Amino acid sequence: MTFYCPLCDFNSEGMWTLKRHFNASHNKGYCPICKRKYNNLLSHVVGVVRYKSDLKHLILFYLITKRNRTKMFKIARELAYEYLQDKNFKF
Repeated sequence: MTFYCPLCDFNSEGMWTLKRHFNASHNKGYCPICKRKYNNLLSHVVGVVRYKSDLKHLILFYLITKRNRTKMFKIARELAYEYLQDKNFKF
């Protein structure tokens, strides 16, 4: 399987590599969906997901978090594996 970064042309054969790339290259406290900078991006993303159930924020949550025991993480992982295989999916 090939996974594609939703912000640039990077792709990888493994999701772990994509997550590592995303956090090293794009996780700078800026929400690429809202186009705003936040002091705590993870808190922003969790808030949006809880109150709006936004697909893109849910996938962003998966890419930037390590909270792998939560229900939200499991849902986000399933969606990420589905959508990030489509090279046309972008934030």
